[in-house]
Amino acid sequence: MNNKIDETEKESSWQDRLVRERDDVDVMLERLNVFLVAEPAVSVEEKNRLFRQRRAMEEYRNVLAERISAAFPGPKDGNVVV
Repeated sequence: MNNKIDETEKESSWQDRLVRERDDVDVMLERLNVFLVAEPAVSVEEKNRLFRQRRAMEEYRNVLAERISAAFPGPKDGNVVV
């Protein structure tokens, strides 16, 4: 592993890493969405796979969001925007 990554991981909590992971997935989802709109030359079969990938990534992102809400409960409803 890269030493810089190791040092960053040591300095941040699991909650910080969770938020960072959610943010990374958001970026990947945005890129995938842009690609899906901008790339008309992709075959129907490949577009179907990419749409399946997007659904899986969205579900993964939702799970991360639930975990973040549980890690940073708000005062009333248990939800927090991080």
